[in-house]
Amino acid sequence: MFFVIKFLESETVAVVPSEWYHDGETFWPNYSTDQRLDKAVQQREPPGWDWAEVDCIVLKTCDNYLAARRALKKSLTCSTSGMQSGSEKETSRPKRKQKPIHHFGDSDQEDDGDVPLPRRHHAVRQIVQFPPGSSPMAFSAAPPPPIISPVGSNESLGNAHLFSPTYRVARAGLGPIPCTAAQLHILTLLENIEQQQTQIMGALTTLAARMDDLEGGSVFGDIPEDFQFPINNLEEVKEFETWLGDHNNLAARKKMIQVLASLGGQDTRKVTWNMLSYIFANGVAKKINWKGANNKLKFSNSKMSVLIICAVQKSFVGKRATQDQINKHCIRWFGLASDRAGGRKERYRSSLQGREAAMEA
Repeated sequence: MFFVIKFLESETVAVVPSEWYHDGETFWPNYSTDQRLDKAVQQREPPGWDWAEVDCIVLKTCDNYLAARRALKKSLTCSTSGMQSGSEKETSRPKRKQKPIHHFGDSDQEDDGDVPLPRRHHAVRQIVQFPPGSSPMAFSAAPPPPIISPVGSNESLGNAHLFSPTYRVARAGLGPIPCTAAQLHILTLLENIEQQQTQIMGALTTLAARMDDLEGGSVFGDIPEDFQFPINNLEEVKEFETWLGDHNNLAARKKMIQVLASLGGQDTRKVTWNMLSYIFANGVAKKINWKGANNKLKFSNSKMSVLIICAVQKSFVGKRATQDQINKHCIRWFGLASDRAGGRKERYRSSLQGREAAMEA
């Protein structure tokens, strides 16, 4: 049950739950935001030890919060006297007697009866003042939208569980998320669906690429025998670059493009990375970068980069990929070469050993 009350000191109106009102006084929270105040009223929060006790009178009693808000809206546009209980009746003031209107030329012997004038309806204006510590938005006429707590909210969760996501969504990260038992079950099912969808998408792209390869008259896995992939040293990389530039190997180069396009992947980035992983071992990838900085082998403007672009655009997923998009994926793959195969953990371990040695010295 909710009361529409009127503060005696400030002549303002508000909605409070029945638990806050007692014997002509009501508890009033000291929250600074309107949303927090509305939430406390809707959820019937028990009064805190630091809440103020304000003198008030009850204007109307309502069964639910929405009815109380409608009554509050009515009180902002109409006189509050109409909202009193049935014991108090609205007093009607007597009509004022209108004086007769005499026009020029009328005789004094004419009837002196009252001439009724059209009654003017004036809108009732009410000046609403707000108690100290509150804001005008707390008394807005329209009911506020319902507040829905997010999955990660710690409020009103009861026996909270922790859900650790496997997939990173935008910038949400992979940290644990507090949730209820029902939300934990739903999130687990959604992650299982996401994993199955990823596997099915990868299988479909691989099958589509193989079908395209078979229609072209090639057999999957039939690669040129001149090299053993993945390449493990820079000498073989340079030989492979020379082999790609030889016009006598044009047919074998086309077959190589078909083989790389058949590797498949979930998206353009995955397709590009699968091709680079197929050609280069991680050890030799650390000695290659896009611009050839730090005395590394330059990959841009090479025959190998052209091979990758042609193979990605021939694949089922990368048919609409642009050259700039493929180049960005290549730059990223070579940049992460030192972090793959435990490289990051090894660097962290080495840095710890260096710090310990420095502290001992």
